[in-house]
Amino acid sequence: KELRVSEKVIFTGNIDYRELPDVYNAADIVALCSRTEGFGLSITEGMSCGKPIIGTNAGGIPLQVKDKENGFLVERGDSDATADRIITLLEDEQLRKRFGEKSQEIVDMHFKLEAGIDKHIHLYKEVMKEKDEARCLEKMNIEQVSALITDFDRTLTDTPGVVKKQTIEKLKELDTIHILATGRVLAYVQELAKKYSLWDCIVCENGAVIYFPDSKKTIAVDSAYMKEARALVSAQIKEAMVGMVIISVPRTAEEKVKHLLKNTSKHLNYVYNVDEMMILPKFINKGSGVAMALDYLGIEADQTIVVGDGENDLDMFRTPGFNVAVANAHPKLKLISDQITKNPASAGVEEIAEKLLSD
Repeated sequence: KELRVSEKVIFTGNIDYRELPDVYNAADIVALCSRTEGFGLSITEGMSCGKPIIGTNAGGIPLQVKDKENGFLVERGDSDATADRIITLLEDEQLRKRFGEKSQEIVDMHFKLEAGIDKHIHLYKEVMKEKDEARCLEKMNIEQVSALITDFDRTLTDTPGVVKKQTIEKLKELDTIHILATGRVLAYVQELAKKYSLWDCIVCENGAVIYFPDSKKTIAVDSAYMKEARALVSAQIKEAMVGMVIISVPRTAEEKVKHLLKNTSKHLNYVYNVDEMMILPKFINKGSGVAMALDYLGIEADQTIVVGDGENDLDMFRTPGFNVAVANAHPKLKLISDQITKNPASAGVEEIAEKLLSD
């Protein structure tokens, strides 16, 4: 009142935690001008809502705000600089958008719950390596492996969909259960299984469908929300690919699809890989699909080797088992792997097979 700003500033008081996303999304900028700060939770919350940030160069704030990347850092008590940065952002919509996108990228990489889990997994596996020098492919043999679980595109194949005969033949030398885990739709993997008689089980549609080639038995996890989503997306997004359960769209259509599904989003799971976004029932992913397949086959997860390359393989790597990232794998996957092959894609898979076959 003394400064006569009450007509220009809304003092909200405490806001219910459940209402915070709506408040952040109503804002153009999120600013935290603390003189001292440990970890600015409100900054991360604003970043997760895709907002540009203005923060003081104090405490943990510089870990979150990268100056001129996702916002601006100002010195403590510098009100003139703070005002200048606020005006700069308010006057430049494209800059706000660019900073906001970078904010979400930083949150995805460093501050999401999964990122914290993956850092702990990495630390745990590093300790295990220190305590057990035999925990590596070079010291294993195929008799110790109850199942080999491999991703398909860019892991088993160099080019999506193109399988090398020599890679299949090398895998056939391994006397173990073979499981393929892929985002490909059921119809595709049924034809694949006919062509290459290798897999005992195929976890397809990114974990939503499990197929057993010998018996043709098929297990699918679906929901009423997914049925509604398939109808909406297939009718309005021409680039969409729809399987028995899964919906796959280019990342360029993400905003449009999420707006289309805004009323059911909380009941769905969005999974990303390279340039595509996959839509699945809530809690369904490659990790859950592989876990169901192993349970059906009576195989303990810690007796398996899992091989992958992409972001959608992360859930498989967060379960027990020996996890191998091929050389071309996403950095997030390499972080939580037990071992990384020297060679990329199919050559990396062959490298794994050679090590398991060697005496």
